[in-house]
Amino acid sequence: MRHILGISAYYHDSAAALLRDGEIVAAAQEERFSRRKNDERFPARAVEYCLRQASLHPSDLDSVVFYDKPITKFARLLESSLAVAPRGLGVFPKVLPSWLGEKLNLRATLREEIPGLREECRILFTEHHQSHAASAFYPSPFEEAAILTVDGVGEWATTTVGWGRGGEMKLLKEIRFPHSLGLLYSTFTAYCGFRINSGERVALVGGSGSGKSTVLSLVQGIHNPEAGQVRVAGHDLRTIDLHAYRQRMGVVFQESFLFDVSLADNIKLGAPGATEEEVVAAAQRAGLGDMITNGGLSARVGPRGTMLSGGQRQRVAIARALIRRPQLLLLDEATSALDPQTERLVAETIQEVSESITTLAVTHRLHTVSG
Repeated sequence: MRHILGISAYYHDSAAALLRDGEIVAAAQEERFSRRKNDERFPARAVEYCLRQASLHPSDLDSVVFYDKPITKFARLLESSLAVAPRGLGVFPKVLPSWLGEKLNLRATLREEIPGLREECRILFTEHHQSHAASAFYPSPFEEAAILTVDGVGEWATTTVGWGRGGEMKLLKEIRFPHSLGLLYSTFTAYCGFRINSGERVALVGGSGSGKSTVLSLVQGIHNPEAGQVRVAGHDLRTIDLHAYRQRMGVVFQESFLFDVSLADNIKLGAPGATEEEVVAAAQRAGLGDMITNGGLSARVGPRGTMLSGGQRQRVAIARALIRRPQLLLLDEATSALDPQTERLVAETIQEVSESITTLAVTHRLHTVSG
């Protein structure tokens, strides 16, 4: 048997995937274990998970493949900075230290991060857009297909077109940096900004790493913008009482943590002083009426809510947010971890409960927020 470990790291959404004789055995994003959104660090926990799922040790691996070619990318950064010199001098010194460290000598870095690799285990690199194309075509149900990839920028390519047939794939044409739809999109939205009026429902839709969750962090006051302002009721967020501001806010994450206590106690985490009537009202608004009827509010939900379905867990998270009586509701990929049918039902619940609340949702799938 041949085992290949794929690695994506050091930019955004680091992840690992393990193949055995061409078949995917396991794959995971690092943020699922670190709980750090869009975690860009080396996916040590994701690698450990993949190996554990296959009952393997690093010494069993035949190859480790990194998802792009760092030396080619560094050459592009260097050439681009020199082309606009001296204007590029302000940016280049900021990115240079990380390149002179882990990024430029990735063969050594990967062996340090994955101790136990055999000397004959090959460290390989594929092109950025080949990785995108492969991740779309090979897991698909199609034996033959045209492939289009659109991104900010990889090494030099920003958009590519090609074909896949069986186990073979080839990219035929590309658009090269600085011509980029992805960079145009991010620059345009950064320049325009946006305003949310009281009672409105606003959604940010974009791919992973496009900055959606960063916007939520800015709105919550977790981070301050490097340029511009986040204003609430006309006031710079940095000048107001953050504790009081967050008390009027409800947040529903992609995966919300539940404790091994009763359903009612999990909902009351949003407002510890809430009465039983308020718990029941929040549960009903979140679509948990059947559980109330069956006496489920007093039932324990199990560690991490394992006694509940994925849809029920998200409804509990919605009820936990609603019991705070929020003036602002933030939804961070609140349905993306659910199966399509459950996702539709929970999305309908969110649309109903958010009609009278200022709501900001981020998602990478448009249909989850279009009514």
